[in-house]
Amino acid sequence: MNTHDADIVARDRALPGLNLLLDAEALLAALRTLPAFDDLCEVSLTYLRYKPGTSCVAGLLLHLGNGGTRRYFAKALTAARFQQSWQHPKRQALVAAGDPRAPLALHDKAVILQHPAFDRGIRYLSLLEDDARLALFGELLPDEPDLHALEWRFLRYKPERRAVIALSRRGVPLGVLRVASKNEYGRILQGSAVGAALGQISLVACKGNGRMLMTRWLEGASLGPEDGGCLAPEMMSAAGVALAKLHQAPFSLPVVQRVEDDIQAMWQVFNTLETILPASAGHFQHLARRIARSLADCTGEAVPIHGDFSADQLIKPADGGPLRIIDWDRCACGNPLADLGSFRARLEMQTIGGLITPRQVSEAMLAFLTGYRSQRTLDIRGLLWYSARALLCLAAEPFRRRVADWPQQIERLLTRVNQRVDEAETLGRSETAMDARVAALCDPLKIGPPLLAALNLPAGYPLPRCRLLRHKPGRRALVEFQLSPSEAVLGKYRHKGMDRHGYQCQLALWQDGFCAPAPVVVPEPLGLLPEWQVWLQEKRDAEPLTALLRPGNPDLARSGTLVGQALAAVQQSGKLNAVAAAKRWRLSDELAVLARGLEKVAGLYPHWQTRLTAMLADCTTLAQALEGDVPGCAHRDFYPDQVMLSRDRPDQLVMLDFDLCCLSYPALDAGNYLAHVRELALRRDQNIDALMLHEQAFTQAWLANSPGISPTSVHQFATLSLARHIFLSTQFAERTHTTTALLEACEQQLRHWLTAHNDREIGL
Repeated sequence: MNTHDADIVARDRALPGLNLLLDAEALLAALRTLPAFDDLCEVSLTYLRYKPGTSCVAGLLLHLGNGGTRRYFAKALTAARFQQSWQHPKRQALVAAGDPRAPLALHDKAVILQHPAFDRGIRYLSLLEDDARLALFGELLPDEPDLHALEWRFLRYKPERRAVIALSRRGVPLGVLRVASKNEYGRILQGSAVGAALGQISLVACKGNGRMLMTRWLEGASLGPEDGGCLAPEMMSAAGVALAKLHQAPFSLPVVQRVEDDIQAMWQVFNTLETILPASAGHFQHLARRIARSLADCTGEAVPIHGDFSADQLIKPADGGPLRIIDWDRCACGNPLADLGSFRARLEMQTIGGLITPRQVSEAMLAFLTGYRSQRTLDIRGLLWYSARALLCLAAEPFRRRVADWPQQIERLLTRVNQRVDEAETLGRSETAMDARVAALCDPLKIGPPLLAALNLPAGYPLPRCRLLRHKPGRRALVEFQLSPSEAVLGKYRHKGMDRHGYQCQLALWQDGFCAPAPVVVPEPLGLLPEWQVWLQEKRDAEPLTALLRPGNPDLARSGTLVGQALAAVQQSGKLNAVAAAKRWRLSDELAVLARGLEKVAGLYPHWQTRLTAMLADCTTLAQALEGDVPGCAHRDFYPDQVMLSRDRPDQLVMLDFDLCCLSYPALDAGNYLAHVRELALRRDQNIDALMLHEQAFTQAWLANSPGISPTSVHQFATLSLARHIFLSTQFAERTHTTTALLEACEQQLRHWLTAHNDREIGL
């Protein structure tokens, strides 16, 4: 039990046994006091449903000393309801008869343990027991020659709701049997009929008076990552095609999932989150309101939808046929974006749990949407909103699955939803002339003639092939113009107007000798296209330094030395200093950026407000100690992505992006570089010191070539820069797992520097 679980127990005094269902070790000890479970070795919770102040239901898998297992479910009740439920005549009759499956009780904790056979919500699971089983199997499979050879096992079991059961003959699967509560069974009937009508599943039998439905076993492999499934592009593209074909089904359905239902689902989760993690409830509420306001605009024709679409609902048949969609229980008529959003949300949830990487999700979604678009059109902005909604609806899942770090996973999920909401809002704002302008930059017929003229190429020169490499809507874009198989030019677009300062800084360096065959070079600036808000530079054949920064790389120290020498050389360029002096960046500017970032982090993590306020105060104190540092030219955005190694000369470095170059503190660049390297190590290797060899070599080389600057200044600037990474980690899906670790690392470093500062103040 973690501290958040303990807080839940402390707040809910109405359920004396709640602590047992939130603490597997305590539950194990309590169950061992019952004679029926004296050989119990382990308890696994398979399901949790919690209604504050009313009840908590947990599905249990009991591991016995003889190697066997048993399924039970435990129900923690109020003391009054426990007495009423325990004294129910049917339960007491089972106890009096000595039935081995009779309910058991932990009286002092008001907890009842029940066997699935006597699940009163599902009711008919007892038909799978003893002699009744043969009669049931004969009814479901009238042509089965050997009923005694049939076996069954639970695939999924949600007490009082539904059970999914595999039927097999001597280990060979035959079918899937669903048994459900009164409220659930109708949806299962309708959904299975739709799945069968579309050729996705095969119905075998229905038994309405037992609320049962059986489908034929589909031999194959699930695409779900949790099942070891394949997210290869061809599979994901096929998944998109399969979903699009469902959405094109030529019929409607009586059950309609309206946008109001989509919104209500979020608020139902909010009710749970408000109880289990109150500190995050405000963040959830803010996100839900933003999403709800925009879902109403995501209108479209209602079509048959799966209702719970994810990779694990897709089976690649063993016979090599097309993908099949299973589990149709939530099928309805609704917005097709609900299915696409659900698919993406489930994948993102698995990145939060560490099962797959954000890059795998991006690649899978690209292929999935490509397949879908080959069959149907798609509203991308609407997809972002529905993805955010679906992910928000999963906020309580880590708690229900009893993940050890469930509070942290919920916080990471809310951060991810925040990113999706920001993306959707940004996309909405950017659906203007800017998009048309970037589109024109990618159109050879439009950009070709002015581009060729700016490059002084002769008339009749072939039009370039255009490729959008990067795009930040409303801000910047980078476009590649392929002029020939061996020659390409890059166009740097800025939405608010062409960036003359960056062009002039790079030109100054080029003219100051940072060109071939020098050991440090910049791409050659080639020209301006003011009317297109673009300036041009050569594309260098070089490898990004970031790709080489791995703990096992023997060149870590060597590359660190090269980068340190290169940065010092660039900062001391006379021509660059003359141009950069037009702009200035003070420590007050640095602190203002940090303050805005930490304020946004506090909005995402309100329970960190005190820590973040203290951190900003400590950073301000640290910055005051740096006011007297040596001034000079600073790149202002120097980190490993801004450095490349020439492929034909691995000892030649290519330096990039001088848009922010100005008069500031050179040590700021060195500290910023170190902070980025540490963040990279933490993100990729879960060890902030994993690239220490590179850091040390970089620092030594830079200091050796930067007179008058102390190592302390560099490392103090690194601490200030690392603090900014706390906010940055909340803005990128692949970084959210580092937020807490970055906060703790910065607090530790600030304590070190401020202790040393205070010691100097008092003369120690």
